[in-house]
Order: sequence, then C-alpha cells, then structure tokens
Amino acid sequence: MKVFSQPEIGMKLLDHPGWEYNGSEITKCFEFTHYMDGIDFVQKIAAEAESNNHHPDICVGWCKVEVSFSTHDANGITDLDFNMALIADQLIQP
Repeated sequence: MKVFSQPEIGMKLLDHPGWEYNGSEITKCFEFTHYMDGIDFVQKIAAEAESNNHHPDICVGWCKVEVSFSTHDANGITDLDFNMALIADQLIQP
C-alpha cells in the first residue's frame, strides 16, 4: 500500500475540496442546518466505513461533524483515505 508524500497529498487534495492535511490525517468539517442531520450523516459514514473496513475519527458538535482519515497500518495517508473522503462527500450530495 503506497503512502503518499506531503507534496503528493497536496496534489490529491485538489480533487477533494474542503479536505485539509494536518501532518497526520486528512480532515474536513461538514456543517448541517439541524443537529440531527449531522447525526444522520455520522450513521451513514459509519456504515460506509464498516463496509470498507476503513474507519475515520469523527467529532460531533452542534450542527458540525469533523471527519478525519489516515491509514494507521501504513502510518500515513493512502488511497484508502482519499476513497473514503470521496464517499463522505457523496453522502451529503442531494
């Protein structure tokens, strides 16, 4: 499994608007109109993470959900993280 370098991560993030790299994971904060919309999103992303066997760190706040991915087994960022970022983005598409 290829671990991306910081320049490679920067290039790949161009295809993932709103996602940021903080040195150890890619993270995005999703905002919702209602608190329960965020909770619904968490349930959806949890199901996707389970089916893909790649689980994020999730922080739930008032109408905000922060999602972070890294590949712990590889000690870095891999295609698994970018694939799950895309899935997370698609979950909020109308």
